[in-house]
Amino acid sequence: MMNFKLNQADGGNARRTIDGVGVAMCLALTGLLYAVGVHPLLEQRREQQALSREVVTEQDEVAMLTASLMEVRRKYVQVQREVADNALRLEPLSALNRRVAELTEMARGAGLAVNGVRPGRATTNEHYRTVPVQVAGDGSFYAVERFLKQLYEQMPDVGVWSLQLERRGSDLEMDPQYQIDLVWYAAPPTE
Repeated sequence: MMNFKLNQADGGNARRTIDGVGVAMCLALTGLLYAVGVHPLLEQRREQQALSREVVTEQDEVAMLTASLMEVRRKYVQVQREVADNALRLEPLSALNRRVAELTEMARGAGLAVNGVRPGRATTNEHYRTVPVQVAGDGSFYAVERFLKQLYEQMPDVGVWSLQLERRGSDLEMDPQYQIDLVWYAAPPTE
């Protein structure tokens, strides 16, 4: 054990010096403990908290994306069912003459005079073929409207590409000329 004898003559300055050195050593030791032990632990804890927040955010995003994926899958299954229930059965290209005859009869039944029905050249796509069909003749706007309504209801595999109505001359008693360009969707070729 160290024995320090303090001289009373210095007025307690030695004691204050020793107290000051002790305080300085305590502060230095505390700083060293903080720098070596506490500070790295606090930094590590801050990093872990940041990573934990990031993990929670990522988990929330994964949950949201999973819910979105489930909704898309549900809708996909629903659309597949609807397509299967309402599937349009396309006819083969060999039914073209019959379809032309049906279009002619439908136009006449709607009150149109048919001057010509001309099918065009078929175009093949991956899932269907398209055949342009031009129907031309004379008839009123109302007869054309009836024809298009019947076409929509009875032949869902035929679409309207264009429609022209043209008055001939100044005679208002004469029916205008019409030209309807249709597209018939036929079955793709079988392999």
